[in-house]
Amino acid sequence: MRYERARQIFHGITRGGKKIFDRIPREALYIATVYLTGMVCFTLCRLILLWRNFALLDLGVDNSAEWICRALLMGVRFDNVISGYLLSLPVLLLLAGQIFPRMHRTAAQMSKWWITAVYALAIMMCVGDIPFFEQFRIRLNAVMFNYIGGGMTFVVRMVGGQWQYMLFSVAAVSLAALFAIFNLRLARRWTIDNFRRSHRPTAIILLIALCIIPFSIRGRLSRKSPIRVGTAYISNNAFINQLGLNPVFTLMRSTLDMSGNELHVQDSGRARAFAAWELGRDRSFGRRFEAQQTPVDNLVVILMESNTADRLRSEGDTAGLLPCLDTLIGKGLYFRNAYSTGIHTYNGVYSTLTSLPSYLNKHTMKESIIPQLGGIPERMMQEGMSTIFFTTHDAQFDNMSGFVMGNGIRSVVSEPDYDSSEIVSTLGVPDHVMYDKALRILDMEHEAGRRFCAVLLTSSNHPPYNVPDVGWFEPRTDDISTQVVEYADRAMQRFIASAATREWFSSTLFVITADHGKAIRNDFAIPLSYNHIPLLFYSPGNIPPELRDDPVSQMDIMPTAADMLGMEFVNTTLGINLMRERRRIVPFSTDDCLAAIDNDYLYVYDNPNDIAYLYDLNAEGRARYVNVAGSHRDVIRRMHEYSISMMQTGWDIHHDFGSDLEIGSPLN
Repeated sequence: MRYERARQIFHGITRGGKKIFDRIPREALYIATVYLTGMVCFTLCRLILLWRNFALLDLGVDNSAEWICRALLMGVRFDNVISGYLLSLPVLLLLAGQIFPRMHRTAAQMSKWWITAVYALAIMMCVGDIPFFEQFRIRLNAVMFNYIGGGMTFVVRMVGGQWQYMLFSVAAVSLAALFAIFNLRLARRWTIDNFRRSHRPTAIILLIALCIIPFSIRGRLSRKSPIRVGTAYISNNAFINQLGLNPVFTLMRSTLDMSGNELHVQDSGRARAFAAWELGRDRSFGRRFEAQQTPVDNLVVILMESNTADRLRSEGDTAGLLPCLDTLIGKGLYFRNAYSTGIHTYNGVYSTLTSLPSYLNKHTMKESIIPQLGGIPERMMQEGMSTIFFTTHDAQFDNMSGFVMGNGIRSVVSEPDYDSSEIVSTLGVPDHVMYDKALRILDMEHEAGRRFCAVLLTSSNHPPYNVPDVGWFEPRTDDISTQVVEYADRAMQRFIASAATREWFSSTLFVITADHGKAIRNDFAIPLSYNHIPLLFYSPGNIPPELRDDPVSQMDIMPTAADMLGMEFVNTTLGINLMRERRRIVPFSTDDCLAAIDNDYLYVYDNPNDIAYLYDLNAEGRARYVNVAGSHRDVIRRMHEYSISMMQTGWDIHHDFGSDLEIGSPLN
């Protein structure tokens, strides 16, 4: 009796489940099954990649089971993005077939064959990515087109020449074929070709799915930028960071990057020869600096958002919005004529860390292949220093986190590391909250006996403006756009004052500068205040006060700081050591325009319109703003050559082009 009762209950449950299942639209079941099957295939390929490259985990840190699981979960996110792309058209077609019954069969057929084709291709990419990674140590990208572009004969020979390639080729084709067969049978089983008027919820479910897909493609909801390659960079282990990526995603991104990501402003050989001669570099484009004894052990670089030097009293500004910085410049080594390489935060972060220039309309931090440029931060990390990047907001914006962690930064402190109650806008927390966090972390680094290099990127002086209600700050103006300037300066003063009470203060070099300036006036063909930035090297008792007027670049910060720290290093960047070298000209750019400045002239070249501007900085009154290009052709030629040579050389270094070029004297 007891057995019979249990059997009845079981059959009741199964009958109820079958009724519910039968009420689910077949099109929805088909799409859901395809999605899950695709996700399983993507995950399987990732697990095979992990299995075949497990030894790589021993090459770095962050190689525990926890980090592997985090990478695999990150992989699910990227796989979901690709699934959104692949399924968007079939869902749209099936929805159209519900709205217009006469085209239902055609829409269903198109959906079926589209899914068969694109998923088969995606699966083949995922399988092919495994040997590709083993060869290049990066996930599948547009480099593969270089081989295809060489002819299919070459590709076939390459695949057939090694059994491993042949094995993966067979596996890729086989798995794609199995999916194709499975998908065609699935479509037939669910009879998606038949229009069923009784299933009126079908259109509603498909419409909901269509609305969800854009969020799937974006990859994240709580951030202002969509998911990027750098999102997967969660650790200091290169393989862990790569593991979370989807090869279809990386191929798509790198193809888009390369499609409009070439720079040819000058012949690479000519550019490199000129740059090497100008900077006094040897045939390897390097200049060695020997280790020396110094009282400075630590480095703190403060990149203040949009903080133009034109607001300083020393530059003639009478508003007094930067009293702290006005005071500090008399207590350290200050460069009056310092310029950012570009006008965006990503330009400032990139050039400060890598000592390379910005490029016309190029966003090198968002590239799908994050280069390891071997700059000064990397050298610092090799010497055992803790390298930390602090920001107030989402570090994935502009692919910042991925880039800096690929170039010498060991850890990133960003929005998720703060208490949620402290987040006040899309820019995250106010500056003083970041400063307080930095103090606590630097205290811990010092207590642990570790030297540190910290880069602090502020954000308060950037829309949307937010002035926090704190007792220690009272704005002197009513305009919020100037209040944030006051607040940023006061928050920095508070940080410096608090740091001065620490044991590590006396052995720390502070570099106070900006990511870029701000266009507070339109004076020349470009607002020079957008690139004119403060640059102060401050370490009381270690660096005597000095005011210098020679032109310097944002690129020069790290080589100079490394020398002040007594480091031994070979400088292969385009930055110079300001303690031992002088720069004749400073190159920079403003998206479409390239520019150069020295103590006498400002040169601006409007690239899209092929117009040259030259301004005599020593002229009086209005004459200072008159274009004198027509009467100084020799100056224009010299400054143009300098600008394009540095830009092209920097671009080639970034992409590892022309490393074997001969170094000689500049060409005439």
